[in-house]
Amino acid sequence: MTRFSTLRKYVGPLYVVMTVALGFIFLLESSPYLESRSFWPAYASLGIEETLIQSFSSQLTLSSVVEEFDLLSTAHLISPVELPGINPAYPRLLMYQELTSLESAVQGLHTLEASKVNYMITQYCWADFGRKWSMAHTLLRQIRCENYKTNAAVYLEAVLRNINFGAWIDSAPGQFDSFIGDPIAQTPGGEAWVSTLRSHQWLSLRDEVALWKNFNLIYFQLAYSNQYQIGIEEKISTENAL
Repeated sequence: MTRFSTLRKYVGPLYVVMTVALGFIFLLESSPYLESRSFWPAYASLGIEETLIQSFSSQLTLSSVVEEFDLLSTAHLISPVELPGINPAYPRLLMYQELTSLESAVQGLHTLEASKVNYMITQYCWADFGRKWSMAHTLLRQIRCENYKTNAAVYLEAVLRNINFGAWIDSAPGQFDSFIGDPIAQTPGGEAWVSTLRSHQWLSLRDEVALWKNFNLIYFQLAYSNQYQIGIEEKISTENAL
């Protein structure tokens, strides 16, 4: 047996033993870091999601923009049995004060499910942008509508132009034609207006907003209501500082 063969006979098993030993050492050394998804040693991640949600929610209740706050402050302590959630006022703050731009409205309508259109809380004042066909139930209400003529949400056309019109018609068979479409179609210019809605293709965001502005529309704000609870979906991103 040569010297090389003898060396290989003992070095091979030694290499295997050393590799396994180093693997165990690595696991022992890294285990404190692997206990946390943030790879922080001696850091209990249990309940961290709930704490973050509650801490941010408590701040967002006061303002929709939170630039900085002390997460370790005792003011952000929560009960162990307190479920994470948001203040019901926060989605309303966004809906009624910050998401009222024409751009936000068009984008929101494009993603709105057809079956949810009828749940929008608004009192339509006019069917068309030109204010030819009024929709208020009473004369006094129609007069009051003049106060909201720059609010795109009181124009039915603003909504119908930017939803899946066909799917919406199918979700409520006969309602549009019976109560709105057919009566308007019987008036001068009404049939052409209804036909345009049925065949309309979405414009680009920029062009649609420009059209609204041509009719002196400035904002899109739904009416206040307690009939439905407004929901919201947001995300919190964390970054490891190590």
